[in-house]
Amino acid sequence: MRTPTKIKELVLKILTEQEQKELEKTEKENMKTIEEVFKALKEDVKIKELIEKIKSHKWIKVIEGKG
Repeated sequence: MRTPTKIKELVLKILTEQEQKELEKTEKENMKTIEEVFKALKEDVKIKELIEKIKSHKWIKVIEGKG
């Protein structure tokens, strides 16, 4: 897991042990959801087509140094 930020460190100090466990559980569930959505987007044919269309635009090529 990532190193806690200063804000998170302060929050963890004021939470009870049970609240900390609930927070950790929620963070894990959120990360799992994000990963599932990301995977679904990567595998979506229409999304892939749109990404390729965007990549082929001349300004994108200029920005990426390919044009």
